Amino acid sequence: RGDLRLDPALLLARVCCDLGPKPPPEAPTALALWGGALINPLPSLGVSTEVRGAVLEAQGAAERVALVQRAVSRSIANLEGRRPLF
Repeated sequence: RGDLRLDPALLLARVCCDLGPKPPPEAPTALALWGGALINPLPSLGVSTEVRGAVLEAQGAAERVALVQRAVSRSIANLEGRRPLF
């Protein structure tokens, strides 16, 4: 029986390739959508809380960027073992 787990480094490289270049800060909505897709790829890496729906529903670029920033900070805390997701 083979190992069906995905290599996170390979998945992340694929996600980055699929997303294309990071939008500039002068395009905050595009940057927030790109960031949300980066930290919540499909299939999931399981290292971040789900943020895509909230980013899409946010009212304006500033709220979208803030949501992604909080999700990234939460993900870092999870990866460092300071605040596990579950």
